[in-house]
Amino acid sequence: MALPFGLALASGISLEIDDKKLDGTLQFNTCQAVGCLVPVAFDADTTPLLQNGTTLKIDAIAADTTQPISFTISLNGFGGALSRTADLSAN
Repeated sequence: MALPFGLALASGISLEIDDKKLDGTLQFNTCQAVGCLVPVAFDADTTPLLQNGTTLKIDAIAADTTQPISFTISLNGFGGALSRTADLSAN
């Protein structure tokens, strides 16, 4: 996941699906021209939440103000895209 510059990298990020906070904090790996990267992998317990959810919220801390900042990603179409990916990989 690529996130914008200006975040407190040492704080990492946390994720929520429809206001359900996922366990743990994800750490930044590196920064490139597109932004700072956080490796993300979802386990089998999280995948159904993503398929049935409406929003994925990324919680971080702003580096300059130390204030919380959130980014929201729509999950509309995620379930269909995941099913289609599974169909394509089975062939």
